[in-house]
Amino acid sequence: MKSTLVKVISTVFLISFIILTGSNVIAENIPTKESIIDSVIKRIQEENNQLGNFQVTMSATNQFKTNQQFNATLEMQLTFNGLKRTGAQFISAGFNGKPISQSQFNQAKERLMAGHNQALGLFKTDFKAIDPTNLYNQCSLDGVDVINTVPVYRLKYVPSGDNERARRIKEVEVCVDQKTFDLIRIEVTGKTADPVQSAQMTIEFQKSLKDYYLPTLIQSQSQIKPNWNGQSLSLQTSGEIKLTNYRAL
Repeated sequence: MKSTLVKVISTVFLISFIILTGSNVIAENIPTKESIIDSVIKRIQEENNQLGNFQVTMSATNQFKTNQQFNATLEMQLTFNGLKRTGAQFISAGFNGKPISQSQFNQAKERLMAGHNQALGLFKTDFKAIDPTNLYNQCSLDGVDVINTVPVYRLKYVPSGDNERARRIKEVEVCVDQKTFDLIRIEVTGKTADPVQSAQMTIEFQKSLKDYYLPTLIQSQSQIKPNWNGQSLSLQTSGEIKLTNYRAL
């Protein structure tokens, strides 16, 4: 009996050891959140300086419901210098399966891409003008994880204060590569702020130009109550943006 018990305990210990050492989840020496944030900022600055000029194809789909269900599509060629967008060329657009012209799309783009506009507004508000002096206090380190075989640190950003970010953003989950400090995934959850009743967005990154991780998939969901031509509507949206064919210029 004692020999059997010893074997069971040994087996359990061995399995536990294999799980812990083979999962690639647990970083041996987890750095402080301040160190991770500094490394991410440094990596983004490096990326901005090293990428140079490049193009990427953007394909967007948006589904929205009022009393009926509608579907809109858009394809564009985007040009960047580093992380700054420098151009956008219209390729095609469609509505409910039928092609529409660029002028037709432009006339109705606020409606056709309403969900994308609201969700991407969260991203723009959050990351285009973050105040670095408050970033340490507004971020927490939520541990480690593995995303698509990549070991990551998980950071949570909760904006505070009397500003647009704090009024519109509930929280942002950021997953960072443990080795390179590239962004791997960003999840944004919005607050209720007229006309937005709820909004969520997830951005996935994959290794691309010069081995930097660049966004490849943006998914968004929102419920908004816009006022169009004096009429208040309840609108549910679900959208997806794919970024493909990255190429240097």
